[in-house]
Order: sequence, then structure tokens, then C-alpha cells
Amino acid sequence: MKMTKSRGVYKCHNCSGAISKGDLYRKKTVSIGSPHKPDRAIKTEGGGVAYEMQGIRFAVKLCALCAAE
Repeated sequence: MKMTKSRGVYKCHNCSGAISKGDLYRKKTVSIGSPHKPDRAIKTEGGGVAYEMQGIRFAVKLCALCAAE
């Protein structure tokens, strides 16, 4: 796993510990729902169309201790 040097102060997603500037951390992608599914179209009462997301994917930071687990 590739570690990245921190350019600022961050918070670990796993243990909520501080990642200080200059410390090594790991980036990890977290998914909520099913982001691979296409968005679903929903017709509203006024005749408009709204889209419902099926999932989202975002990056989080893990400290060196949590990344080693």
C-alpha cells in the first residue's frame, strides 16, 4: 500500500486520530450504496424529472497505524 506524506492536518477516518503535517497516511475509497448502478429517473407531480442517485464513492484518509491493519 502506497503511503502519502501529509501536507496539512487531517483526521483519520477509522480511529478519529490526528494526522499531523509531514506524517504518512493512506487514501482509501469508501462506497455508500451502489455507485455502479445508473441513476434512476423519477417524474414529479409538476411534470419535471428528478434523478435519484443509487450510490456515491468518496476518498478518506487513514493514519499509518490504521493502514497497517
